[in-house]
Amino acid sequence: MRQLVKERPAVVLLHASASSARQWDALVERLQPRFRPIAIELNGPDDATTVAKTIERLGGAHVVGHSYGGAVAMMVASSRRSAYVRSLALFEPVLFRALLSDPGSNREIQDVLTVAEFIRLSLARNDPQAAAQRFMEYWSGADAWRYLPPARRATIAARMPEVLANFDLLFDTSFDTPAFARLRRPMLFLAGGRTVASTRRLATLLGDAFPVARHEVLPDMGHMGPVTHPDPVNERIEQFLAACEDDANAHIAYPGPRLRAMTGNH
Repeated sequence: MRQLVKERPAVVLLHASASSARQWDALVERLQPRFRPIAIELNGPDDATTVAKTIERLGGAHVVGHSYGGAVAMMVASSRRSAYVRSLALFEPVLFRALLSDPGSNREIQDVLTVAEFIRLSLARNDPQAAAQRFMEYWSGADAWRYLPPARRATIAARMPEVLANFDLLFDTSFDTPAFARLRRPMLFLAGGRTVASTRRLATLLGDAFPVARHEVLPDMGHMGPVTHPDPVNERIEQFLAACEDDANAHIAYPGPRLRAMTGNH
């Protein structure tokens, strides 16, 4: 009698803006023995729909996301295909609309809006290099651009129109907190100990809105931790995914979030 081989659980990986699916290469290799990792290229306003259809086609998947990819993951988790999301492991999802809705986040959202407007004006002047430099220095520090090789600079500059579209989408898209709460799946929110003010504030809002999720700060890294410090980030994500599969109670019903922090209903 032929023995049935259980298929490895799927893990969908979503990258940050101006990055690519290759940012997860090390995590893909790390997860391969136990999981079926699938890194998706994000490139437009229909990313959430593309990801949702992918996880449905897979019959369900754990979802890992960083920055813009984390925000896309949360959009998918609050969509009608949310039942196919098995868990979420997110590093600093950039839910900028949540900052816009929160009166206590005025300074942080102004920082982000200033960067987005600089990118917009630079592209209008046909200067994508200036746009890319400002983008990189905001997220990774003043020296980030200086030490990039020319080829990498050119690649990031070419992605600036896409990055600006991502900013606009994140400003315009209202996050459906009640729908996300109904997901009732294991959630891990990671943040860097040296991140920028906007994502530090978002980490606080996420902690207030979803107190039952795991919220952890990883030291000695900023917003680009999955790229600059892949080993500790990937190790924590792997541990979380393994626990989701091992724990018979991993899919226990989670209580609802505190809606006020994410919706601005004060």
